Amino acid sequence: MSKTYDIVIAGGGHNGLVAACYLAKAGQSVCVVEKNDKVGGGVMTRELTVPGFKHDVCSVAHTLLQANPLLRNDELELKAKFGLKYINPDKMTAIFYDDGSTLEFYTDLERTCQAIAKFSERDAEAYRRFNHQVFQNLDMLVMGMFNTPPSASHQALIMEQSQVGQELMRTQAMSAWDYISEWFENDKVKIARYASEAMMNPFDNGTGFGFYIILPLMHRYGVGIARRKASACSTCTPSAPTTSRAAPSAGTRSAKRWHTPSSTTCASSPPTWTTTTSSASPG
Repeated sequence: MSKTYDIVIAGGGHNGLVAACYLAKAGQSVCVVEKNDKVGGGVMTRELTVPGFKHDVCSVAHTLLQANPLLRNDELELKAKFGLKYINPDKMTAIFYDDGSTLEFYTDLERTCQAIAKFSERDAEAYRRFNHQVFQNLDMLVMGMFNTPPSASHQALIMEQSQVGQELMRTQAMSAWDYISEWFENDKVKIARYASEAMMNPFDNGTGFGFYIILPLMHRYGVGIARRKASACSTCTPSAPTTSRAAPSAGTRSAKRWHTPSSTTCASSPPTWTTTTSSASPG
């Protein structure tokens, strides 16, 4: 590479791209290196089946991101300037059982409780009580999720000072299934709860916090299904591809390099920057 950068980010997934945009907004020159022909990682959209039908490659919804200042305050102007839009359907998720019954979760907490009551009145009340308990701590948890965390020892010391902190530490150490079983009695409700979580084994210790945070956060902030992706920045024009010699490696690989624009008007633009191709070969 003939040009030098303040920051080089390996991988053009959504985390790398967001980090790159914030760094560019702060005045740093950034190079994002991606081996695929398209950036985006888990949030890419592609035609995977037949022409004209577009699919999410990995993500179904951008749920946790809805609470992030990136979107809440539109810090990179992805909404105001580049047209990013989200929809939040009333119905968040549904579980279909072998006997033909269904359990539906809605953005509205009370409608969800009514749906759970078809299977268990006790569990419906427990679900309502559980969410209100999490709501009391949700602002604190969201703040912690999107700020630099303290060291593990300092965090443990802080959390040990309060009953809420001690309960959170216990939740973090438990399996999701054990924590679910403390709150609910009906097997269908239990299955629906852990089936709605991230792709992890609900019987593994340390998964309890996923159960604790996901659905209450969706009730508060919505599901977050992208309706329109951010458009390209009009001031970023592609340059012709160039090839450069890279360090020796076992095999031949190619990568795209996305460069942040030098113009300050593009500091907060989405990562649709000029590209070059870099090839690596043995020796």
